[in-house]
Amino acid sequence: MFIHAAKRDAPDAFKELLYRFDPRLRALASKYFGHGADRDDFMQEAYVGFAKAVRDHQDEKNSFIAFAVLCVKRQLITILKTLNRKKHKHFNLVRV
Repeated sequence: MFIHAAKRDAPDAFKELLYRFDPRLRALASKYFGHGADRDDFMQEAYVGFAKAVRDHQDEKNSFIAFAVLCVKRQLITILKTLNRKKHKHFNLVRV
């Protein structure tokens, strides 16, 4: 119900979906934390992945939860790959 409304750009529906999925998003982001970026960076990327899941989900193909988890994981892996590129090696120094 909220997914259909959020796809039609209803901000309250998207906020409600985000509120309901926030603990799951935090759990997913925490698995990737510590690989060269701040916790807030990973949460922001998890939110981006979630927004993409809301935008791209097709009801007839799969459940929203499974699709959202897949989109968020892919977004987090993408940011990890970006951070681990050789051109970012100076930013990935261990902080004391």
